[in-house]
Amino acid sequence: MAIVIDDDDSAPGTHVLVIGVSAYRHFADGSEPTEVGESTGMKQLRSAARSASDVAQWLETRKTIGLPPLRSLRLFLSPGPDEQIADRYRALDNLPATRANVENGLEQFWAICHRHRDNHAVVYVAGHGVQLNMAGAVLLLEDFGTAKVARRMHGSIDLVGVHRAFNNADAPKHQFWFVDACRQPPEIARQFDNLLSGALTLDIVNTGHCDSSLLLLSAITGTSAYGRPGGRTFFADALLDSMATGAAAEGPDSRHVDAWHVPVAKLLTVLPNRVSELATSAGVEQWVEPAGMPRPAVFHVYDRPPSVTLTVSIDPIEAAPSSTLSVEDANMQIVATSSEWPARAEVEAGVCAIRITTASPYRSFNKYVPVDPPATRIAAKVQP
Repeated sequence: MAIVIDDDDSAPGTHVLVIGVSAYRHFADGSEPTEVGESTGMKQLRSAARSASDVAQWLETRKTIGLPPLRSLRLFLSPGPDEQIADRYRALDNLPATRANVENGLEQFWAICHRHRDNHAVVYVAGHGVQLNMAGAVLLLEDFGTAKVARRMHGSIDLVGVHRAFNNADAPKHQFWFVDACRQPPEIARQFDNLLSGALTLDIVNTGHCDSSLLLLSAITGTSAYGRPGGRTFFADALLDSMATGAAAEGPDSRHVDAWHVPVAKLLTVLPNRVSELATSAGVEQWVEPAGMPRPAVFHVYDRPPSVTLTVSIDPIEAAPSSTLSVEDANMQIVATSSEWPARAEVEAGVCAIRITTASPYRSFNKYVPVDPPATRIAAKVQP
């Protein structure tokens, strides 16, 4: 699958490259097994292409303000036979995530990104990954292990090398890179020297640097990344859920943007914690490794405040039968009422007035409180 949104370089914008590989033709369980493919001991995946599809769809349809508009989206997917992919993407002419297709797409992506210094760049990749040196992260592409080339790593892309090449004075000021793959050294890494030279990368241009370039690796050195078969990876789940729920959001900040937004600093804490929680609940361990240059930048800006699940409990509970809750927003408009305790309501993030009317011997409760996504709990004391 190739260009989902045609290039538009008439003004600065956001440019996106997404790669998702679940089907590997040359693995032992693939359609065209080879000796190199079999030597990895790896099997087909069932969540990488689905995750890439979902991330691309969110980036394509997200509603945002104050950020450069989406002007190009390149998508390369190699899904498994039963993997769920967005209907819109299945209808496109298929360009699978092979070395040739990704190399061509990467060169186009480089060119369009470097047209305007004020561009934003977003890269998300998912699939089998290996690590051939302490700082590396290599994504295996669909045709990894082909017998038609001399270099064994030909069907792969060196994401750390590509990321490093994008750090130059002409590159987009703000970049966001998400590498959703394992970082385990395969058997072949112990058999051959200088393997990384065969992987797809870009020449390093040492002419200054961009302002901010976040790189989040879904696994630390020598470990695995996980997902739900037929669903999404834990990393993609954490990324998309933190956007949808506002878990990584902060309120208006004049230093960045006058709206609810997702700053790099919040991503650096929320995303790793959420991935670890999802992995632990599945009985495995997974740790996200931050890298790159995560300087202050804004990844997403909401067109309206995120929704918050507000829970208000009353103390003492004996006051509950005679007490009623009213919640007002910053404009003093009532947005929720309840006489059941604990009271629950869906409200917009921000500052709300919590008002409780009650009967003697208890005292009414009136207080303005911050209401932060995804959920806020408030204990209201109405003792005499």
